[in-house]
Amino acid sequence: MHKKDGGSSGTKYTKGIGAYEKGDNVYPILSRGWIDLADTLEQLARLAMLEAYTPKVGKGAKREEVLDLDTDKVLGRLGDSGTLWDQDKKEDAIRLLLEEAKVNVCLRMLHEFKVWQYANWDTIDDAVVECAKANGGLDGHRIVDPHALAQSLINKINTFEESSGVLVWRSLVHVEALQLSDMPLLIRHCSTVLEEIVRKGIDVQQVRRQESVVLHYIHCMMQHCEKLNTREMLELMEEAGLVSKLARHLANQECPMGLRAVGTESLSMLADCEEFQCDWQRFFRQPEDLQALAGTQRVVSMVLEEGMLKKPQVRPLLDLLSKLKRMR
Repeated sequence: MHKKDGGSSGTKYTKGIGAYEKGDNVYPILSRGWIDLADTLEQLARLAMLEAYTPKVGKGAKREEVLDLDTDKVLGRLGDSGTLWDQDKKEDAIRLLLEEAKVNVCLRMLHEFKVWQYANWDTIDDAVVECAKANGGLDGHRIVDPHALAQSLINKINTFEESSGVLVWRSLVHVEALQLSDMPLLIRHCSTVLEEIVRKGIDVQQVRRQESVVLHYIHCMMQHCEKLNTREMLELMEEAGLVSKLARHLANQECPMGLRAVGTESLSMLADCEEFQCDWQRFFRQPEDLQALAGTQRVVSMVLEEGMLKKPQVRPLLDLLSKLKRMR
């Protein structure tokens, strides 16, 4: 284990991971252990985001590079061979998650939670209370106001979703985490969330919920695809229909402009992938899939006009859209 700078903060990280480690034996949703784990995840997520927004870079870094969380210079990588462990930027919370092999545990719990939540979407107030009762999450609590109890439990599941979602995201930014991740589960999770958005008409304006954050997961996969098993990843994406679902999401959902830019750049990085270019049509088998892809032209124009992306960043996607236009 790496030595932490600053005794008090290092102790906090260690304690947080110690509590998180208990998640190996996945707790039932809204059990006492699950609720305690949600509190631990919230602390870790706060640390992870605090570290993400307080970059420590070399003296030669420019101000705009310090402010850009996605650049290699902010991460302080030592050239192309640098790793999470030799970067200048301090990310102890994420390092510990990787060292303790907890990213996949977090992803699995997050996916299982979302599946449960979607299954109980229309009756969530009753579902949280019944689930907590069944799994022992209410042990020692007096039920005075059922409505207040339901709201308290909903706040807790929201905390769990947002905290675990942030930890997975900040981990997947690093290729080391992606290389160790359960890729079939990650892709299935992203696909499930995008599908349920359409099925249930879910509002995608809440940027901390999975309905928004999965776009960052997809972006991480696309950003590092050349350092992963690209063929396997594309096969999994094809099987899950993830690429066409992403295109439909961008074309049809009124999500915040920043998320549109994230999704658009993801599609563009995919379009720049050689293996994708060889047989891109297999990812858009239905006429409505191709229609959705064509519909992303409007989104590209919007993010360019707003200055969210620069033209070179979307050039591969524009080339793909031109190819599609010639075919129709």
